[in-house]
Amino acid sequence: MDQVRILVPMPTAEETLELEVTVGGTKHLMAYRIETVTWGPDVPPDERADQIRRFLRSYDSEWSLMQIGAPGEGKVPITFR
Repeated sequence: MDQVRILVPMPTAEETLELEVTVGGTKHLMAYRIETVTWGPDVPPDERADQIRRFLRSYDSEWSLMQIGAPGEGKVPITFR
């Protein structure tokens, strides 16, 4: 699948990002949710990975995992569709 990356404002917690895209004259409504998993400064990498796994296992099954972003400053963004 081809992709286009567009910078958009980050939704706040519990908000859904909705995009309406027209491709070849056909409109598509796409909904995304971006969540953030956070951890303290002394949490080792393997424990961080376990925390992300637990978060994903318990997340609303109506949303599909799209991407786990790059970690930074004690948090990692996770995108669902």
